[in-house]
Amino acid sequence: MVERNPRFPHKLVVKRVKKVDGQIVYDVDGNVTYEIVPLSIVVLDNKGYMRYDSDGRPLVSGTAESIKCGYRTNTRNVSEAGDVAVYNITLHTPPFTTELLYDDVLEITDYERTYTARMVRKVTFNWGTDIWFDEVRN
Repeated sequence: MVERNPRFPHKLVVKRVKKVDGQIVYDVDGNVTYEIVPLSIVVLDNKGYMRYDSDGRPLVSGTAESIKCGYRTNTRNVSEAGDVAVYNITLHTPPFTTELLYDDVLEITDYERTYTARMVRKVTFNWGTDIWFDEVRN
């Protein structure tokens, strides 16, 4: 039986610019290359709360290349700069402890499409992780 959680119907993959010795790696066409960031998934108890070790750090069950997610209420309205519309959306996922960096690339697959966005902020709470991001479209 497949476990379904209506709070998390979509999928998130995080990618980061690939660097070697601090230098960005480009492909043969001169495009920046990216690598998938492994996400450290937190162990939850039977009520859905995070579990902690004796030092108060969240217990991690393992890593994954993707995590389920769902949209949350917009925190800012649409803002426009020239011909480019930028708006902010919040994603909510089960809790994970991997540090995400400003400008990491988020690949989000929802009901209608797969698209990329720029990570702005990540906060992990006892019930999950919230990620604020900007999708830039022309």
